[in-house]
Amino acid sequence: MADPGGVIQPNRIRQVHLDFVMMGLISVAVGLAVPDLPDLAIALVWAAIVGPG
Repeated sequence: MADPGGVIQPNRIRQVHLDFVMMGLISVAVGLAVPDLPDLAIALVWAAIVGPG
């Protein structure tokens, strides 16, 4: 097995990446389903992507 390079829980890093992929896919799906989103909804989607996990 490869050395994780000092990372205590490498599975948590993989989980974060999966979370970002899922949030991105949901955001794209909503954008395609409702192309005329109001500015507030766009701001909420942006906050969901960049907000602390």
